[in-house]
Amino acid sequence: MFDGWMPLLATVLVKPVTADMAPKNHPEELRNIPLVKCQKWIARILTRLFTRYGRPEYVDEYWRPFAIMWRRKYSLIVMNQMLHVLKNYRDGHFVSDPVLVQVYTYFNTAIAYSDLYKYMKQAFNFIVWDCAFRTLSLTQHDLDTYTQNPVEFFRARSDFSFDTGVIPLFTARQLIADLVRVRSADSLQRVLLSLQHIFTTYAGASPENKNPVRKEAGMHIFGSLARFLINYDP
Repeated sequence: MFDGWMPLLATVLVKPVTADMAPKNHPEELRNIPLVKCQKWIARILTRLFTRYGRPEYVDEYWRPFAIMWRRKYSLIVMNQMLHVLKNYRDGHFVSDPVLVQVYTYFNTAIAYSDLYKYMKQAFNFIVWDCAFRTLSLTQHDLDTYTQNPVEFFRARSDFSFDTGVIPLFTARQLIADLVRVRSADSLQRVLLSLQHIFTTYAGASPENKNPVRKEAGMHIFGSLARFLINYDP
């Protein structure tokens, strides 16, 4: 039965959500259509199967056979499906915040496993710069809020204001931070060089050509690495 359910869940999870699926004249209601709600629960189920029941070293004896089966048979398959969701996101299709949270959490959990990380490493730039960096970047709504209500802007982007487990901004930032912390040999130099390029480009640009969106996202990443960098001993 489990083997029968998995392909069905994958089919729904990776299906692109396009603008024409929204109720007529109400594009803002896209997040409430049945497909998006199903994707939210599927992403949550698959991620929790991995984080809570799919890691043999963290489960009790009752769940150990399932955990071994999951790691061997499904952990990479599901990671590829999560990667497909990020491709939809990169390509401009609607992906809800709850789904993004679960996707970044899945990848964050996979960092610790060499067989899964081997495939993550191949998609490093895509995961970090095409997707997580985009999640950290200010949207037009953010910029409007900053102009009209700066207090609300900073409240909404502060760790202590919300449960950080339900906002993709925080899970995306944590993914990058943990990649650098756990896989420093592969990630540290790549991330720092990219940040250096972002900051020097911003500093050297004329006022009309400065890009505060990229600079602010870069500062998010640099801030998340601060404690690690202070204590880092090559």
